[in-house]
Amino acid sequence: MATELRTMGPDDVERASAEGAVLLDFRDLEGFAASRIPGAVFIDFNARSVPRHVPAVAPPGSRVVLIGDEDRVGQIHAWFESAGGYEVLGWMEGGMESWTAAGKPVEPLRSLGVEELHRRWSEDRESFELIDVREPFEWNLGTIEGSRLVSLGGLLEKMGELATDRELIFICEQGVRSATAAALFSGRGFQKTANVTEGFGAWFDAGFPVIE
Repeated sequence: MATELRTMGPDDVERASAEGAVLLDFRDLEGFAASRIPGAVFIDFNARSVPRHVPAVAPPGSRVVLIGDEDRVGQIHAWFESAGGYEVLGWMEGGMESWTAAGKPVEPLRSLGVEELHRRWSEDRESFELIDVREPFEWNLGTIEGSRLVSLGGLLEKMGELATDRELIFICEQGVRSATAAALFSGRGFQKTANVTEGFGAWFDAGFPVIE
């Protein structure tokens, strides 16, 4: 039997986050990138991404809070019910409007386009580490010199190996998985993280150097 999803106010969500719950935000990427709860992680709302990306950022056994509109959150809750292994604390009633109305802090997801990445890659490559979160088969089709492959599913395992003294810039094919990665790391003590919004596909289309 399905369990009823508890509604939570901003204070409840803030308290849950402070106590270690993972805030999973299922809004569209544009809205998330413009204004998110500090520490919240973006999850692309589609049938392929949810079962792959949720465990990558919140392993089974995690306590989670759902963020998004009521209809979308209802569908996600049904997935959690069928998947099992999670403690879903509830969802934030009223969405981000209720959070901001309560005067709670928000922040954007730092991002840059491929032109800015290329400029920095050409002029000051040592100031950042470029993390490619695509899958190995995608990596084998082409990559950017100096980047490091850490597929999204392996990020938590590899987190302790990544630099804390340099900015971490995340890239994938279209800027979706890398947004999840950048948000995850920015909530884990890595102060300088950014997402390449257009992804490797735009880098390739722009004619920038690629290793094949």
